[in-house]
Amino acid sequence: MKILLVNSVCGKGSTGKICGALAEIAEKNGDKTLIAYGRGAAAEKYAERAVKIDTDGEVRLNGIKARVFDNEGFNAKAATKRLLHLIEN
Repeated sequence: MKILLVNSVCGKGSTGKICGALAEIAEKNGDKTLIAYGRGAAAEKYAERAVKIDTDGEVRLNGIKARVFDNEGFNAKAATKRLLHLIEN
């Protein structure tokens, strides 16, 4: 089975470590995993199964747009397109 895990970070912080642990467990059970994340760099341990879908510049720009236009969550169109492309392939 193919499993796509989506999180803001990969292998760092609480949710990043949980995401990495889930990927490890799934792979031990014979599944193929991929972690899509958007902030920072992936922990070395997960680098070969991680794909960054957002750039650091886009993250900053999205934060500015969210504060100026009060539209949190509606500014990451490029990252969303990259994620959809990843899912389709």
